Amino acid sequence: QLMGRHELDMEAFFTFMRIFHECGGFLLGEREQVNAAFEKYDVHKNGSIAVADLGALMRHLGYNLRHDDLCLLSAAVDIESAGFLGKTDYWWLMRAHHVDQLKNLRAAFNKHKEGLMG
Repeated sequence: QLMGRHELDMEAFFTFMRIFHECGGFLLGEREQVNAAFEKYDVHKNGSIAVADLGALMRHLGYNLRHDDLCLLSAAVDIESAGFLGKTDYWWLMRAHHVDQLKNLRAAFNKHKEGLMG
């Protein structure tokens, strides 16, 4: 139910999709935190961060990624190997990390569930 209605009309659907696309699956508080981290590590204030700073940035956000995982994530978005990520690429990286986390949680849950049932 959306705004008292049980169905989405086209306008409501497109509004929902626009907001969903802009949020990338993150809650408002998460977006603010991730955006603040980008601003902190955009040391030249030119709208980009150095790939070399991703480890520190991720630790700042509370993620302790292995070097290999960090390299895979950054390689997926830094296609030209420029060594810098703009804000759009950074959000794609964070989204990819978010999806990886959910996959890992789901796998751990399923493994635990199978252990309880077996």
